[in-house]
Amino acid sequence: MGKLKIFKKELNYIEPSVLFNTFYKGKNSIWLDSSLHNKFGRYSIMAFDADTIFKSTGENIEIEYKDGKTNEKGNPILELYKLFEENKAENATQLPFGAGALGYLSYDLAWQIEKLPNLAKKQIDIPDIYFCFYSWAFIYDHLENRLFLTYIDGKVDVDYIFSKLPDKKEFTPAKVYSSKLDSCFNKEEYVKLVKRIKDYIKEGDIYQANLSNRYFCKIFSSPIEVYYRLRELNPAPFSAFLDFGDFHVLSSSPERFILTKDKYIETRPIKGTRKKGSNITENECLKTELLNSVKDRAELLMIIDLERNDLGKICKAGSVKVPQLYTVEEYATVNHLVSTVTGNLCDDIGINEIIKAVFPGGSITGAPKIRAMEIIEELEMYKRNVYTGSIGYISYCGDMDMNIAIRTIVINKNMAFYNVGGGIIWDSVPEDEYYETLYKGQALYKTLGGE
Repeated sequence: MGKLKIFKKELNYIEPSVLFNTFYKGKNSIWLDSSLHNKFGRYSIMAFDADTIFKSTGENIEIEYKDGKTNEKGNPILELYKLFEENKAENATQLPFGAGALGYLSYDLAWQIEKLPNLAKKQIDIPDIYFCFYSWAFIYDHLENRLFLTYIDGKVDVDYIFSKLPDKKEFTPAKVYSSKLDSCFNKEEYVKLVKRIKDYIKEGDIYQANLSNRYFCKIFSSPIEVYYRLRELNPAPFSAFLDFGDFHVLSSSPERFILTKDKYIETRPIKGTRKKGSNITENECLKTELLNSVKDRAELLMIIDLERNDLGKICKAGSVKVPQLYTVEEYATVNHLVSTVTGNLCDDIGINEIIKAVFPGGSITGAPKIRAMEIIEELEMYKRNVYTGSIGYISYCGDMDMNIAIRTIVINKNMAFYNVGGGIIWDSVPEDEYYETLYKGQALYKTLGGE
């Protein structure tokens, strides 16, 4: 570890929306928001004053410092890793994050990892990687209702931050205004693509592929107003609001992609969805149906095997386990079938090697992964960009927690975009797959003004 140390100070509790509004400065303000406080949503992170900004598109890399910036060509994953190596710090706080980087890896980063065809059009022109590096952050512990300031000693004016803390007060989100939603595929077109994937399965190309549909509209409200509405309608353990100035990313993801803590690594793939029932009895019946569904269990098992293989590339022999095979988790509008896969990392494995081994997540590609991604590129109209990439933090001490960027809206040039998809296997009923995308996207649709 480097000589720098990360410390913490406990603060009086302040409602998260009030605190974020107080320190929100627009560009490069980020809130990793565990708006659903279940056991996976214990902590939230807010950061505002970025020391360094790393972004890349293809092999073009831009690193912006407070006193200038550099532009270069190279391997973006390796160059990102080098920034962490230059800023190593020991986290003395016992909290999951003290200082480091918050941001995203887009699905399109896969083209820097694998050789894939370039067929889909680029509808949203934003970077493949965007991470902001911070020397201090606010950390919420929702389990114990405690708020902390974490910081690198000697690099942060703690007294100045204290002087800006707000008085506790209530916050009410504003109404969201937008145009009517449009989509890439109507029902007939989506069903036809599902049937095409089933043809690929019959031909032996794949066992499963994830197919998505994109929705878009004009947006007349500010992105932060849209996010407040989203977190109200669809609280989730891996939510996020990222303001990058020219564009914004708003996520309400229920899915963890990768957690690392010291040598421990965990992924929690989701496969299998049922809408939430209108009452407790109906909902329990739907959850039981999902848990016992041969089709959904088979779909998840394929991805578990894929994830075990991916973790096996970077974990010690024999350490990859599946401590939780099938469990049903309840969210605001849906129930999901979830598994947990864990392992112990080999010595001297850096974040660059972790990203290359596991990215993008198998739950949103299919199996085998590379062939499934080739088929996705052929069938989907536009590049996925942030959708099914990953949003989260990478700490200066080497730990990370990243979501799968589903239930995620990108706002760019007064347009809002979101994708909704699902895993297609041989047993999939095409019409059912289309309707599944509708109730998966229900909260996003309502967020953007739908009824």
